[in-house]
Amino acid sequence: MKTKMTKMVIKSVMVAAFMFGAVICMREKPSSAYSVLPYYDPIDGTIKDERIFSGSKVTGNDTTWSGTRICTGEVTIDTRVTVNGDVKLILADSCKLTIPKGITVEKGNSLTIYAMENGEGHLYAGTNGDGEIRLCDDGNAGIGGTRGKDCTEKGHDGLDGDPAWWERITKVNRRSGSAQIQIIRHAADPGAIGGNGSEGSDGQDAGRIIINGGVITTRGGKDGAGIGGGAGGTGSDGGNGGKGGDAFRAARGGRGGDGGNGGKGGDVETVEINHGTVNAYGDGIGADIGGGVGGEGGNGGKGGHGGYRDGRDGVSGQDGDNGECGQAGQDGNADTIVINGGTFNADEDE
Repeated sequence: MKTKMTKMVIKSVMVAAFMFGAVICMREKPSSAYSVLPYYDPIDGTIKDERIFSGSKVTGNDTTWSGTRICTGEVTIDTRVTVNGDVKLILADSCKLTIPKGITVEKGNSLTIYAMENGEGHLYAGTNGDGEIRLCDDGNAGIGGTRGKDCTEKGHDGLDGDPAWWERITKVNRRSGSAQIQIIRHAADPGAIGGNGSEGSDGQDAGRIIINGGVITTRGGKDGAGIGGGAGGTGSDGGNGGKGGDAFRAARGGRGGDGGNGGKGGDVETVEINHGTVNAYGDGIGADIGGGVGGEGGNGGKGGHGGYRDGRDGVSGQDGDNGECGQAGQDGNADTIVINGGTFNADEDE
């Protein structure tokens, strides 16, 4: 009886141990909730595999990228995308990724684009088709930096000069006690000078942009680069000069303030094309690939009107000089542009 009971206990323990081990095995079984996408690396000429997890797929709400992003099928992202850190974007052959507002790659960050061996994946940044349609905001690069802020605060207007005025003073002679009236005329004041405008802010510097495959079509916003730095902001206008004071000899109007200078265009660290087809179109005076355009200077303020002359209708004091326009900002620079392979197309009119 004791032996039988012992065997039953041992058997129960073995069954429990087996079941517990089975539970452990089930928990430790690796997950297979991913697929594999082969992509081509032109640097070493090999096919590499990238695991596709649900969290790595590009979606229409995916406005900030980090790590590895994979696009399959047709995806449209309506707002501008921001690259955070070093990002690898892989375009499957079925991919048509459209980002009408473009992609921000600020200095210190990088975007490296790969495709499958056939290289049929498409990316449209700043446009939604062949590049003829401009959809980026003004001055933003299709891929790269954004435009600096315009300065909208105009310089203050100068105050008007006071008109001439007369002061009556009565003086009493201490010896004779007689009073003497003296009239003192104060000249009219000229108008005050208008305040100068303020500078626009500099365009955003772009980081490293490397294209290793796919068909990439990008267009900058108005006067923006296709790939590169953001345009500089516009300086504000100078204030107007004040009106000169009225008098028989009317005072001159104040000089207008000078316009603010435009902001400097953003630089771009590196643009490297190793494989694929790149259609990069700058808009207007924007570079196809390169630094951002410097911002426009603000307009100078108008000189103030001269004061009116008493007793002579239609004749007034001299108007003040107009302020000078602000200087345009310096264009940004491209530190490194390298085309090692692939096909690069730019605007035909440039």
